[in-house]
Amino acid sequence: MSHLLDRRRIMGYRNYISSIKKKDFVDCRQLWDYDDGVITNLYELGKYIDNEVREGLITIGESDSDDGEFCIIDIESIPVIISHFSKKHINFLNSVKSGESRQFTLESYIDDQIRQWSRPESFIYNINKDYDALVNSWEYQYEIFDLIRIYKTFDVENNYLLWLDINEMHAT
Repeated sequence: MSHLLDRRRIMGYRNYISSIKKKDFVDCRQLWDYDDGVITNLYELGKYIDNEVREGLITIGESDSDDGEFCIIDIESIPVIISHFSKKHINFLNSVKSGESRQFTLESYIDDQIRQWSRPESFIYNINKDYDALVNSWEYQYEIFDLIRIYKTFDVENNYLLWLDINEMHAT
């Protein structure tokens, strides 16, 4: 079982953007058999990713099993994900502004933002130099920044970009 699956034991699905060196990659069907450390997790997108995002991925190769779904994706899939998250956040803000949000009123949303940004150890941003991710939040408007980081820094010449949709309940 891969290192990525061994490290994650939370029930449910999780979605990751990961990488594997082209020199280490053999076949899509063997993803679940790679040794520890061969697959590098670049970012965890969390549980709830719309099917629209998956359908918009530019896939190069894919495989699935009871453990989950795996795709090699083109780097240009990242702007597709960013665009989707941006539109989703704009729709959310419009629903709060119009009073149609079931989750927030405009005042409660502003209060929530003040609470999040007031914490001494921010829930939103990450300044730990030992950690690549820029944000700690799984909120779409903040995840975009780590997706931009990956898009700008990913070594496409030497690595494959992976989309992992892991059924962690089964993987445990």
